[in-house]
Amino acid sequence: MRGDRRATRLELSGAAGGDAQTVVDALVGAAEQLVGADAPRAAEVAREARSAARGAVYPAGEVRALLVLGAALAERGMRDEARDAFGRARNVARRAGDLPGVMEALGADGKLMLDYGDIAAAEAQFLEALGLARAHGHLAVQARMLNRLSGARHTRGAYAEALAALEEALAAHRALGDHAGESSCLCNIGNLYVSLGRYPEALGALTEAHALLRGRGDDARTLNRTVLNLGTLYLDMGDVDRAVEHFGQALALARSGGDTLVEVVALLNIGAARQEAGQDDEARAQLLGARERARAIGYAPGEVSALDGLGRLHERAGELGEAVASHARALELARRGEDVEGQLDALHHLGRLAARRDELPLALARLGEALRLAREVKRKKSECEVLLALADVLERQGDAAQALALYREHHRVERELFTEEGDRKTRELTARFDIERARQEAEAQRERTEIERRAREGAERTVLERTAALERAQLEVAARLATAAEYRDDATGEHTWRVGHGTARLAAHLGLPAAQVELARVAARLHDVGKIGIPDAILLKAGPLTPGEYDEMRAHAALGARLLASGESALLQMAEDIAWSHHERWDGRGYPRGLAGEAIPLMGRIVAVADVFDALTHARPYKAAWTREQALAELHRGRDTQFDPRVVDAALCVFGAATYEEDMRRELRAQREAGAQFHLPALQGPGQDVAALRAHYEHLLAEQTRDLERARREAESTARRLELAARTDVLTNLPNRRAFEEDLERALREAAHGDSVLVLSMDLDGLKAVNDHQGHERGDDLLRAFARTLQAALGDRGEVYRIGGDEYAAILSGAADTGVAILEDIEAVAARVREQGFPTSGVSAGIAAFPREAVTAGELLRLSDQRMYRAKGGRRGQPNLRAPASAPELT
Repeated sequence: MRGDRRATRLELSGAAGGDAQTVVDALVGAAEQLVGADAPRAAEVAREARSAARGAVYPAGEVRALLVLGAALAERGMRDEARDAFGRARNVARRAGDLPGVMEALGADGKLMLDYGDIAAAEAQFLEALGLARAHGHLAVQARMLNRLSGARHTRGAYAEALAALEEALAAHRALGDHAGESSCLCNIGNLYVSLGRYPEALGALTEAHALLRGRGDDARTLNRTVLNLGTLYLDMGDVDRAVEHFGQALALARSGGDTLVEVVALLNIGAARQEAGQDDEARAQLLGARERARAIGYAPGEVSALDGLGRLHERAGELGEAVASHARALELARRGEDVEGQLDALHHLGRLAARRDELPLALARLGEALRLAREVKRKKSECEVLLALADVLERQGDAAQALALYREHHRVERELFTEEGDRKTRELTARFDIERARQEAEAQRERTEIERRAREGAERTVLERTAALERAQLEVAARLATAAEYRDDATGEHTWRVGHGTARLAAHLGLPAAQVELARVAARLHDVGKIGIPDAILLKAGPLTPGEYDEMRAHAALGARLLASGESALLQMAEDIAWSHHERWDGRGYPRGLAGEAIPLMGRIVAVADVFDALTHARPYKAAWTREQALAELHRGRDTQFDPRVVDAALCVFGAATYEEDMRRELRAQREAGAQFHLPALQGPGQDVAALRAHYEHLLAEQTRDLERARREAESTARRLELAARTDVLTNLPNRRAFEEDLERALREAAHGDSVLVLSMDLDGLKAVNDHQGHERGDDLLRAFARTLQAALGDRGEVYRIGGDEYAAILSGAADTGVAILEDIEAVAARVREQGFPTSGVSAGIAAFPREAVTAGELLRLSDQRMYRAKGGRRGQPNLRAPASAPELT
């Protein structure tokens, strides 16, 4: 350690050759990096920085040094010393007029108070900093203070206010592009949703926070808290093993990073999980460790939680005196820290314990106060339990009338709670499904990305191989580049030829000299040569382009002009003008130069019309072919805005002629046959004969067409294989989740008016038992057997899919009232699978109908999933399923 410190000092002293402020900044930066890894060393370096800042009369540096010193001291659990450092930072900043420093000091002190359970002090600090930030327009500070303020409000039970603050903070973090703040905010939102029992929303927020944090190594505490909250979510859902796994991960991370506060929270959660599982000895050890660590750092909420758990364990063991002592100490600490939930739990336990010890007046007082708090923070489950306990005490005292009134109130609240609990159970099961689906989707996305990467690399290698052979002379290079570029988004390889032919016909109609017409016929074919530089992912994209992709696509005009620049021949000079100008518009709204009217070269205006007409009348990856009449109407709509009116008038005459298409096809066949017989002449320069040059170009086109046709067939074959792999489940050979989602969207789009589409969701019960007792190979046999049997049973009524794990689905056609019959078929499938050597297997299923019950794919799937999980929850342990004879809700 001494060697490390000496090296740090030597490095910083070398920086002292600059001004003193540079030294201070370097010291503060070093201390900031050490806070999480070596808090004592961080404090030492921060003190050095403060001393240097004071000597240099550098208040901003002194403020930063004090803030880092406070953070390092807080990391070591030295609360009072940390508060002193934050207070000094605030005073220095105020004297220097350093508003950001004042706000940061207030926020840091408030966060420390929140961590240690002083809710009122924390909230006061956050509100003061927030007011300053709003008054002076500091959005980043507003976001941080709102996030921290929500934590204080959550702790005191003000859930609605906490959620409102978090939503405002999240919007601010996103506006700033602050991913660390965004992840912290999402973690707090998830935690709040868990407290409210809104599990799907909690899962969504925590999963998003975890995804943001996994790629970052600079926010270990937020990552730990996210892992803790995911464990809490699993515990609330009854999955103790998964909860303990997450809590253990957080505990290991906290200990390795020296984060005592997170260590306490992890120990508390492990203790709670062990207690719920009936493992009392393990629970007591964890809770005692948590209490010891919480007391050592003065963390009151942690000690309250530990005492609550220990009191429950004492009560379960019949040690009532020890239980009362634990809960009484918890109540004292909770009241001191304004911890409403801690007070409620302690009062409830103390009231029940007093009743067990026949101290009935004390029991009434404790339970009455607990009832008031339960209603205040809207905890109906606690309210229901306290009402029942109060009624029992009053009955024992002989107050039958008051006891009866409380019993009735208890039953009313219980009915409300039962309804809410039913909804919560559905949410829990849906959340479990969402967890598995999220994992499957992540894996599928990884596979798709890998497949797309290999395909893209293969396509790019093909293009490079083809273009590398085309470097013979300036015109030959341009010609082959143009052909290659055309072939990437035109399956026939004839687009550039048709544009050249149309350009020549328009030029002749407009009265240009014959030599110019023939020159334009060839030069126009190089109009999109710049597309050779556009990635396939953009050029061949079937859907709409994003703004960034559109900007990249637009760059092909300027790129084509650069490829053709500095040519000596009239042909290449005309081709350069066409390449950069054929996307300009008559009204000046085109690109790349935004020219208007006659300022656009004539050949560019002509090619613009010929290119658009050909693109409209032939299919592209993103559109179907238009009729000639539709294309001509579109040209007319663009007259005097997109296109030169004179050129449009010529196009209506030339392209509107009845024989235009047939004449063009005949000329193409004749030139291909003639071009194959021409000897390739050497290119002579500016005076070369245009007719010979044109024939030479036709031969190049024919040669390139053969090569690229072969490459296209190979690429299409590879793409088909990759697409099939991406849509197929390897184990069962059924279509997978990706195929299901795509097919369902298509089925709903194609459903005629009044036609029904049914979605069947299925869960294969008993797979885990087979895996645990007979091995995963036998479990795979069960998955395949179910897939085969299900396919055979449904036949041509629809398609079967494996969604992932033990989840299957089917898309079926037919009337909505056939749902019951389908469920009966599924029951028969389950029976046949059991006959194949899987006696403990079963199936839970749910079905939903479009359009009677849902009108979107998401709603349809969500409804069928909910019914499947409801069936699963209602038939736990039963191998068969049953459906009602008539079901307005198909389950």
